[in-house]
Amino acid sequence: MLGGTVAFSPVALTWGLLAGISYAGFYISGKIFFTRLSPVTVYMIAFPVASLVLLPITAASTDQTILQVVTRIFDYSSITLAACLFVGIIATYLPYLLYGAGLRLVDAGRAAIITTVEPVVAVVVASLALGESFTALGYFFSLLVLAGVALS
Repeated sequence: MLGGTVAFSPVALTWGLLAGISYAGFYISGKIFFTRLSPVTVYMIAFPVASLVLLPITAASTDQTILQVVTRIFDYSSITLAACLFVGIIATYLPYLLYGAGLRLVDAGRAAIITTVEPVVAVVVASLALGESFTALGYFFSLLVLAGVALS
């Protein structure tokens, strides 16, 4: 069997398109910023600004006020905060920092194509590390992504 059913909604489609547009726009704007500023400087500005933009969206999606969301963030145990710091630094900041340093050396178009391998790598890691199953359709689309990157 090739998996379950998929349902699309206009809201999900809109959020997906907005995410894709902003992710793609990052390559163009990133190239501009990274040629003038160091990646550390860019991310010291970009991450807090992005967090502030996401805060009202998070509050609206949870039916809480912004103050309740911020208070809840600091309500967690030290283990949870340590895990958040680990994910924030090791899994988010460090890869973006390396990406920013690499974008200074590589054309933005080439970088955008190469990073399309990211979802394939994530699925392989999930499969190996977490025992996630991979469907025939998943293999097919992963091969399409890899073929597209190879042809570029």
